[in-house]
Amino acid sequence: MTRDEWRKELGRRSEEVAAAFLQKAGYCVVARNCNFRVGELDLVVSSGETLVVVEVRSASTSYLATPGITVNRTKQRKIVRATQVFLRRSGLGYMRLRFDVVAVQWKGGEASVQWFRDAFRPESSAQAVSFR
Repeated sequence: MTRDEWRKELGRRSEEVAAAFLQKAGYCVVARNCNFRVGELDLVVSSGETLVVVEVRSASTSYLATPGITVNRTKQRKIVRATQVFLRRSGLGYMRLRFDVVAVQWKGGEASVQWFRDAFRPESSAQAVSFR
């Protein structure tokens, strides 16, 4: 397996773990791996009238930087733009929107999960995500 294939597999497994973790916490998975020209969304989940866009970060080492560091402003902008496209195409009209990060740490084949709710917000009104 090449390094790129290994990283993709690690990401896929981490997204599965994150989805199962959030479902166990009472969230419903709305979408997975939404790829748009402007960016990608790993997971979109909902709870009540809140739609949550989840960026999944994974690592197989003992060190995983704070999600605020690993999800930099450039990545945040891409996620926000992809969310705008997702909302337009899906027709979902939730009252609240939140951006979370789920960090999955792998050690010895076992995953541990950290959930960072409201990890970031659109940085300007120009990036504000609009909904119905």
